[in-house]
Amino acid sequence: MNRWLARAKDWLTEFYRKSSPNSEDGIAPRWLAALVALWCVIDFAAFVVVSIFIGGDAINGYTKGGYYFVCMHGSCHEVTRAVFEYSRWHAISLFVSFPATFIVAWLAKQPRN
Repeated sequence: MNRWLARAKDWLTEFYRKSSPNSEDGIAPRWLAALVALWCVIDFAAFVVVSIFIGGDAINGYTKGGYYFVCMHGSCHEVTRAVFEYSRWHAISLFVSFPATFIVAWLAKQPRN
């Protein structure tokens, strides 16, 4: 796993280095843009793995009479409240991580004045 993370870090760093016409950082440093992009990829991968493992996610699920259900592709599975809340907050985190990646990447491209 550490080897994979090191390769991903190297690839992202090289990608941001090559994509910039000059060698200087923009408003946000390129390493920050690469780190946020890596965080986004890991967050999304973890969400997919957990959703498959528990049978869905809370955003598509529902609560009924004190029972909690996660749903995926039309099938729903009962889970504990803790699992439901984890799934809900993890899904919400994706709505933060994806825009953050684009914002930081854009800031890394903006020239400093």
